[in-house]
Amino acid sequence: MIYFEITGQTPSKKTSQRIIRMRGSGRPKILPNLKYSKWESRAVLELKAQKVEKNLKEIDYPISLTALIYRQNKGKKPDLVNLLQSICDVLQKAKIIADDSIIASLDGSRILSVSEPEDEAAEIFIFKINEERIEYKF
Repeated sequence: MIYFEITGQTPSKKTSQRIIRMRGSGRPKILPNLKYSKWESRAVLELKAQKVEKNLKEIDYPISLTALIYRQNKGKKPDLVNLLQSICDVLQKAKIIADDSIIASLDGSRILSVSEPEDEAAEIFIFKINEERIEYKF
């Protein structure tokens, strides 16, 4: 098992996206919201530092990932799937995982409530999956 932690509130990448026009071509491009972009930059740095500290190589084999996302309950309930996508994207950008397609399961991932903003964080647990195919008999 490999453990990582990202401090602060995990934002959704898909909420409030921005559309900009490319210089020259004028083609539209969709960018994540500013809150996500700031979080992503910081999260990638935190993950890279933890990767160096643990002396890890980029993971390129099938894994099971569990993310415990600690957030303040401020009315509207956050979308777990969107938050997991944000986490998977930063794991790939920080070169913790080679590609998010190697994530075979997201067992046990959930959002947990905290009362103080300084307690907001994401704990990430990565487990290697046995590559043998499991046959189920019904």
